[in-house]
Amino acid sequence: MQLEIQSMLLPKNHPCRPGHHMKPAYITVHTTGNRSRGANAMMHGKYLHNLDGSRMVSWHYTVDEREVIQHLPDNESGWHAGDGNGPGNRSSIGIEICEHEDGDFEQAVRKSVQLIRQLQDKYDIPLSRIVPHQKWSGKNCPRPLLPEWNAFLMKLQDTPAGPFYIGKKLVSVYDGRLRFYVRPSWKDEDVYGHVTSGYGFPVITNKLKVGNGLQYEVKNSKGKVFYITASEQYVRLLNV
Repeated sequence: MQLEIQSMLLPKNHPCRPGHHMKPAYITVHTTGNRSRGANAMMHGKYLHNLDGSRMVSWHYTVDEREVIQHLPDNESGWHAGDGNGPGNRSSIGIEICEHEDGDFEQAVRKSVQLIRQLQDKYDIPLSRIVPHQKWSGKNCPRPLLPEWNAFLMKLQDTPAGPFYIGKKLVSVYDGRLRFYVRPSWKDEDVYGHVTSGYGFPVITNKLKVGNGLQYEVKNSKGKVFYITASEQYVRLLNV
C-alpha cells in the first residue's frame, strides 16, 4: 500500500528552492530538533514557505505521526545536508522526522520507514545509501536515532511479510563471472557455477552469515537451492 503524501511544494521562485536537477542516489535522514508543542509536519511546511532567503535551508519531506508532507520534487536538490554543493545536498533526498513533545515520535519513525522504503523502490537506492545527516557535515543529527542507527536500518529491512529481501529477484552487477555455491560456503570446492552481469536467480528465500560475509539463499527456476554473495558490490535485488 502506497503511503499518502501531501504536496506542499515550495514555489519555483522561492529563494530556498535551488532548482538544480538531481538524480537521487542517497536518502538523508534528519530529525527536526524542535520539541515545541505543535511543531508538526504542517508547521514545518509553513516555516519553509515563510523563509525569505536570509536562511538557506530546504528539504524534501517532513514526517510526523499523522502526515507526510513534500516540499521539493525528488529530482531537485535542497539545502539540508550542510555540505554546500557536495553530494549530500546535490544527490540526496532529505527527510525530516518531527520531534514535537505533543506528537508520537515512534509513530513518526514508522511512517518515515514506510516513506524511505517507497523511495528506495522508486529510485533503486540500496540500504547502504540510507544515511544520517551526520555523514555529510558531522552534525549530531538525527540526534535521537544516531545511538541506535543500526536498529533503525533493521526496521527498513523488516516488513509484515518478513525481511525485505524475501521473495525478491537477484541479479549480478559484477563485471565478470560471479560464483554461486551448492551450500553456504566460500570454498572453491563448493562452487556450483557462475552468473554474469544481468543474470541471477528468480527468488531469494533467506540470508545467512557465512564466515565473515553474508550470502543469500536463492532458488533457480526449477526450485533448486544455491547460495550467493549478499554484497551490494556484486548483486542487486529486484521486485518480482
